[in-house]
Amino acid sequence: MNILNNKVTTTVKNYSLITKITKFNNLRIPGIGMVLFFILILIARDAPAQGVWFLENRAYFDPLKAEPRSANIKLFFPARSNAFQYMIKQGDRMVWEIQLGKEIPIIGWESDDGKTGNLNTGEWGLGLWLPVSFHMIEDFKDDSKPIINTDYRFMFTLKFQRGINFYDNDGHFGMKCTIFGHESTHLGDEFSLAAQTEFPQFRRINVSWEFWELALSIENHLGSVNKTQHFLKLRSGLTGIWSAGFYSFDLRETNQQNVTLSKRRIESFFLGMEYLYENEIFDQYYPFCSIDLRPRVQYNYDKTDPEENEDYKLSINIIAGLKSVIGHNLKGKVDLYLRYYHGINPHGQFRNQNNYTLYGFGLSLDI
Repeated sequence: MNILNNKVTTTVKNYSLITKITKFNNLRIPGIGMVLFFILILIARDAPAQGVWFLENRAYFDPLKAEPRSANIKLFFPARSNAFQYMIKQGDRMVWEIQLGKEIPIIGWESDDGKTGNLNTGEWGLGLWLPVSFHMIEDFKDDSKPIINTDYRFMFTLKFQRGINFYDNDGHFGMKCTIFGHESTHLGDEFSLAAQTEFPQFRRINVSWEFWELALSIENHLGSVNKTQHFLKLRSGLTGIWSAGFYSFDLRETNQQNVTLSKRRIESFFLGMEYLYENEIFDQYYPFCSIDLRPRVQYNYDKTDPEENEDYKLSINIIAGLKSVIGHNLKGKVDLYLRYYHGINPHGQFRNQNNYTLYGFGLSLDI
């Protein structure tokens, strides 16, 4: 009996130690990000201050076109998608995906007028943004044309950008730190009702989580050759989780079935690239290509060992199209693109589905 008690005591102590270490690691990475931001502020302090801006657009660390769940406006239609779990009619289908959002600038400081993002070498800008977005996907194959899932996101994000000379060309160094972000996802009612009727194993799982994010950016003007200009953006970063998990469940919504909870503390690592080709032969639109690569957590609701970590699966999002340059500094420009996505299903509780493919035509609006 004493041996058993010793084992239990040791297990509890070990678990307590692991919990403390996990909490420390979870705070350490975003904490380092905050420290780096203060260091950057001190470095930028040497530049002559232009002043404070308030509720004005600045092009610091703007989202790449291929960045998933970014806070901007996109209409993706017509598009083809693999079937989701619990769909009555199986097989590929036509869908449309709507993304509505805006990175709302709150307040910032700068050494020069950064409204166009053209910070010269040594000039800097720093600010606080409130990105807010809504993401919806609707199915056109099932009879009721149901909304499958809707995601809602908001964040508090610090951005820093500094003009640099990179390989003898003008460019920018940027850093982004999302101090706090929240995502809440919801299955469509029509979809849920049909699934409950047709599938006894149907489970409704509440995907809702709080996160932080750190990212770095290099934006470089690659130079001009024969009246052609080349621009390249490179991004890298990671997204971690503040709360205890990505999702929770209610036995009343899972037909009395238990769901094993998530254990990962890092949601994804990511690499991004965007290239823009400017040439006089393209009068109103310039070709661009944007790529986002990220190993993402694949949710696993039925792990044999509840303490097992979920797998990471590579997800790729490629967008290529034409960027509007009508009125270079004006808002309201519409870009045209083709998109291909493959990897973890990005929609709500369906992030347990790997090898999900979505492709089609889209429009994005800059406001």
